[in-house]
Amino acid sequence: MRFGISGAALSPFLFLKSTNLKQNLLSGLEVGLYLSLGYVSQAVGLQTETAGSAGFLCSLQVVFVTLLASLNSKTISFPALLSALLAVLGVAQLEGLTTGFTGFTPGFITLMLQPVAFGYSYLRIETLMRKNPDDALPFASSQLLSTALFSGVYATFVEGSTSLPDSFTAIFSEGFTSPQALSLAYTAVFGTIISVAVECEALKYISPREASVILTTEPLIASVGASFLLKEEFDGWIGAGLILLASGVTFVPKEWMDRLPFGKGGEEGEV
Repeated sequence: MRFGISGAALSPFLFLKSTNLKQNLLSGLEVGLYLSLGYVSQAVGLQTETAGSAGFLCSLQVVFVTLLASLNSKTISFPALLSALLAVLGVAQLEGLTTGFTGFTPGFITLMLQPVAFGYSYLRIETLMRKNPDDALPFASSQLLSTALFSGVYATFVEGSTSLPDSFTAIFSEGFTSPQALSLAYTAVFGTIISVAVECEALKYISPREASVILTTEPLIASVGASFLLKEEFDGWIGAGLILLASGVTFVPKEWMDRLPFGKGGEEGEV
């Protein structure tokens, strides 16, 4: 529901400000399909797996993006591999998943679609934004509307024809100022509109690999925020350090790394 609200809010940019409306619509449909696959797999997997497991498996997108970019450029970058490893280890420690592997359960396998779907969407967003670099907001609207469409189709035909009306009733039964409605509005504006628009704009300047490493800071920010706002105890200092170190390795100037015998590596190409 939040994707539909967010996409509709940005739709004036799509239909009035697009330099290439057809391209934005087609690009949005493509990326929206990948995103909806990631979110649906997340929702299904969370029915049997923990949020920590879901967060950790989602962080593997940094590995997927790094490997795909390396295959595409036909080179292996040591800094890229190091930052991916540090980021994944950091998220694992932060989520409390350092005690071992529990097995390939159906929920685990479903959640493994997250890094593939989300990771590939970053690669495609970067490529598509190069074609229309001035259309960040129109493109964001198109992909959000498409995500809402594909997710709605899944909810209707898999979860049941009454799932969407029931959700709408549950959220707005007490009016548009109820806690549920305000929470939806907050996630639509700050968690979706702003984040997707910034992502589209940022991927014009940074690589998908760099973006995926940045996104591994999400559980760190959530944990720190919970510590301040909800007074939860924060004890993930090792994980926090690894994640921050991964970000540092990612953004070390290339000429510095090239001075090291293991530091040279190719750039990401178009996917």
